[in-house]
Amino acid sequence: MCAPERGILRGMTAITRSVPREPLPADLRATAIERWGHLNAVVAMTDETPAGEGVLGGSTVAAKDVFFDRDRTPTCGSHAMPTSGAGPAAALERLRRAGASVSLYANLHEWGVGTTSAVTALGAIGNPRDPARMAGGSSGGCAVAVATGMTDLAVGADAGGSIRVPAACCGVVGFKPTFGAVPLAGSAFGDLSVDHVGPLARSVAAARQAFEVMAEIHVEEVDAGIRVGIEDPFFWTRSSTAVAAAAARAAEALENAGASTVPVSISGLDRAASAIGSLLLPDVRRAAGADSEDRRALLQPATRRLLDRVAALTETDIATAREVATEVAAGFDRLFDEVDILVTPTIPVVPPPIEAPIVTLGDGDMHADLAFITWNCPMDLAGLPSLSLPCGEVDGWPVSVSLTGRKGSDALVLAVGIALEDALDRAYVDRIVTND
Repeated sequence: MCAPERGILRGMTAITRSVPREPLPADLRATAIERWGHLNAVVAMTDETPAGEGVLGGSTVAAKDVFFDRDRTPTCGSHAMPTSGAGPAAALERLRRAGASVSLYANLHEWGVGTTSAVTALGAIGNPRDPARMAGGSSGGCAVAVATGMTDLAVGADAGGSIRVPAACCGVVGFKPTFGAVPLAGSAFGDLSVDHVGPLARSVAAARQAFEVMAEIHVEEVDAGIRVGIEDPFFWTRSSTAVAAAAARAAEALENAGASTVPVSISGLDRAASAIGSLLLPDVRRAAGADSEDRRALLQPATRRLLDRVAALTETDIATAREVATEVAAGFDRLFDEVDILVTPTIPVVPPPIEAPIVTLGDGDMHADLAFITWNCPMDLAGLPSLSLPCGEVDGWPVSVSLTGRKGSDALVLAVGIALEDALDRAYVDRIVTND
């Protein structure tokens, strides 16, 4: 398909056109925290007062409870809390220097090893549109806090979709930057080779501003024509029909705004989920101290079973996983010789019930946890910037698309995200869930 002659993506001026809203009033945030307590999104609150100065002056931040913060040890959503590490986390301190305050610590899928947030020591995190439905994970509490107005921004971590999945489930924006753009220092996981620290917000402009602060960079305006890649069948045909249709309308909006769309393919995607488990979970097992019987007894049964399985991995298994990661990264490199941005549904279905986690896809049934990881972990393996933003609804549930670019193209990804919000008439921007 060919691009129209005119459109906002022709000149890419959108990145300077959209300005984040003012911080939420303190009474609104306090009311939201009290009203939505039954969702189990909040681990603890602070008495920090936002500074009035700086680009984030007056803004509040929810921190995924995996970050050491000054004299506080995170829970990691577990009774088996970290026994080593120190804060403050670099990303949190940079936000403070820009005038924000860390107002609360957010619950998560235990030790970050799932994308549903149904497994935590503090109780499953409920979706604000229906507490019986999944909030996504592992940064589920962060997404709920942003969606309900408990906080202006949140800081999550993403090693297999953990920022983008809950953002999609809760109808907010989640940005996973290029690997290493935001420092991991202060995380309970240490220096994981596939982990990314990034923001959640109610608009791409707000996420961009938080990213600039955490990465200590200024995102420059981009001036280029945009080629958008549509990868099928891995992402699109396998998604539910309704979700794929809503996401396709977002791709069409990009085309109407001046982008050209190109069919593409990427090799190695079908092996990515297994590979990321082999690379990530042994490090999490060590960080959680799961070799100790006393520590294992503190973990939730599902977490314990998962971490026990990886104890049997061999060096050959891990070497094979690294080969897959290399193959996936090379496939993305070839892709970005053809296009500038890859567009995919962030998750293939709307959030399922916590008690009914098996979802029906185009090629069969799959556990929601595996489905969410499958759709998002390839971008983590390759260390690419990937942005999830709401683009539509199915039966009242948010549908999101992810925009992914080559390494280092964070500015382009964010610019296209803002352009897409504008092309959709900003219908899904700055929303706060109000129903009980």
